[in-house]
This record gives sequence, C-alpha cells and structure tokens, in this order.
Amino acid sequence: MIENEVVAILDTCSLIVRNLHQQVVTKDLIKSGVAELFKQCPGKCGSVKVPSNPKVSVLVKMRAPAGTQWEAWNADAELNKPYCYQPNGEPEVKSKYDCIKAYNQIPIDSQGHLTHKSKGLLTQMGVTFGSCTVSPQSHINSNCSV
Repeated sequence: MIENEVVAILDTCSLIVRNLHQQVVTKDLIKSGVAELFKQCPGKCGSVKVPSNPKVSVLVKMRAPAGTQWEAWNADAELNKPYCYQPNGEPEVKSKYDCIKAYNQIPIDSQGHLTHKSKGLLTQMGVTFGSCTVSPQSHINSNCSV
C-alpha cells in the first residue's frame, strides 16, 4: 500500500508530501515540487502541485511552538489528543457546561458531518456558548464528522 501523506520534520520546518491518488513518488519528484514551491513562493511556506504529476502535492510549513493555539496543526501532531490553549488576557471558560452546550449546537447532517444551511459540508467551524468556543476541524481538510 502507498501512503497518502509522508512528513519529514527538521527543527522548525515540516515538508509534507500528499499523495491522495496513490501515485509513485520519487525523491526527484519531491525535489521538483519543492523547487516549484520556492519558485512560486520565494522565501515563504506554502503548497503546490508537483508540475510533472499534479496528483501529488508538496507542502512546506513552519512548526508551531508547543503550547500555542496552532500546535495542533503541526504535521506530527498526535491525532485524537486534545490541544488546549488559553490566550493571554482572555477570560477563562467559566463552566464546562458552556462547552457541552456549544458542542451540542454544532450543526451536523444525518450522517454526522459538519454542515451549514447555506455553505453545505464544512472542514471547520466554531460555535460559542457562554464562555466556551468549540472549534471542530479536519486535520486533512476533508469534511468533518462529529
């Protein structure tokens, strides 16, 4: 079986190769994707489809420091682990029941997917009740199930 996603991490940088269509990926293919990314986005992170095989994408991302609100977006973030963040100067969650009520207000369709009456299926959203905001998000940009 061919992997859908391969990640290489060094210090503060992540290189991610997405191969959702089970293509044969070589080191040269990855190098050409990285070269194309830096050609189109000089000095910046980003993502690009590999020119010689647009079914493969290359992403370069900066890693978020531990304990920040963006830590869950790191390529090696542990799945199914809660990531908690309290912004400096922001009020604390006053009641766990606020979070339960926010969670229960997340709009889902009959199959449990996040949905919006005018936008259809979603990959992320935020619902606030009282002192708590719940923000379910897909780690791989696919439609979320709750």
